[in-house]
Amino acid sequence: MGPKISPPKHTCPRCQIGTLQPIQATYTTVYRGTLLSVPNITAWNCDICGFIEYDDETMTQLEALTGEYLLNGDTPRQNAKPTALDADGEPGEGKRSTRIKP
Repeated sequence: MGPKISPPKHTCPRCQIGTLQPIQATYTTVYRGTLLSVPNITAWNCDICGFIEYDDETMTQLEALTGEYLLNGDTPRQNAKPTALDADGEPGEGKRSTRIKP
């Protein structure tokens, strides 16, 4: 039998003292006005301050399932409301210019 290999030790990003240990946790958030709760996902828990950080791969999968993850080729949506222009045609502070209709 070979030597036991322990998981890599990561220092806690919050307290900088503790180490993060792998655990199974429940991820809970409010998504578009609805409570979303996902049990038994991989997370990392600090043994000193209790900070919980969720696994990057798991969060990527959740983002893909909820549609918040932009897949390759997708572009972010532009603002539907154009920026108001001032009298000089430059972006202003929300004031509309007075233009004569042709």
